[in-house]
Amino acid sequence: MCACEVLVSKPILKPKKNFSLKSLILRRIHILQWLPKYTKSDLIGDFIAGLTVGLTMMPQAIAYANLAGLPAQYGLYTAFIGSFTYVFFGTIKEVSIGPTSLMALLAFSYTEGLPVDYVILLTFLAGCVEFLMGLLKLGFLVDFISPCVTSGFTSAMALTIVTSQLKNLFGLRHLTNHGVFDVWHKVFARYDEIRLGDTILGVSCIVFLFAFKQLPKIRSKNEVLKKTFWFLSISKNAIIVFLTSTVGFYYFEYRGGAPFVLSGKVPQGLPKLHPPHFGTQIGNETVSFMEMVHTLGSSIVVLPFAAVLANVAIAKAFGKFFCFCKKI
Repeated sequence: MCACEVLVSKPILKPKKNFSLKSLILRRIHILQWLPKYTKSDLIGDFIAGLTVGLTMMPQAIAYANLAGLPAQYGLYTAFIGSFTYVFFGTIKEVSIGPTSLMALLAFSYTEGLPVDYVILLTFLAGCVEFLMGLLKLGFLVDFISPCVTSGFTSAMALTIVTSQLKNLFGLRHLTNHGVFDVWHKVFARYDEIRLGDTILGVSCIVFLFAFKQLPKIRSKNEVLKKTFWFLSISKNAIIVFLTSTVGFYYFEYRGGAPFVLSGKVPQGLPKLHPPHFGTQIGNETVSFMEMVHTLGSSIVVLPFAAVLANVAIAKAFGKFFCFCKKI
């Protein structure tokens, strides 16, 4: 057989696959893929993980709302809606969807001094951009992100998160955040305002979490003891939230006030579902949708790309242990 015959016998273009509505639904709604294979052992692990992550997200979400300059309930709403949606459409179980300190700080940098309607509209438009990116299958762009970029982004993100929590760790009130160096400078400049109660509670929680993380490394021939250490280790976040909440409740109810700053009262229940306001009122002035978009500016594009990059960085970090980087 000559070379010409070989070349002609092989089709140059791949044959198109027939469109299937069922396969399209299965690709987009991933719960239909993993739910039929779900087992009782998965349920036990997910119950423990859900309880731990849920109890951890409550104080975290309140803190993130504070970072974004919003009332505490908005952080809780965001944590709930994001997790609930990811159940149906999520593709990677090791990545959690919800508010983060990075996104809260970014949102605050663009909406500082603006009404809440601007933040809600920014969240909606950023979600639309992410949805459009998924619809156009732009995930391949992630392949062009260098590991050095994700490593640097992760390190910078960790430094930003630590810096953003210094105010709460030391109980410093009215400390504005205008960058990492600015926060550290203000913390040292206002060392005389550091609250002892907040510092003791914060440092104790850090020591507790690090200590409980090491429990599974304790060698023991007793299987019951080993499982107990494992359970305490993975439940450390839930335990610390329960203990600190109990301490705060005791001081507030029986001592007339806590020696550390509390989050304050949070409205009960969920708000009514409705689309964002495509216009708002500032004093006696009515602001149109286009004016709000103009004020938000590049944040409508910056936030979605930052969110994607953050999730890719987290997924690749987990991928070193679970080997699923190729799924991204």
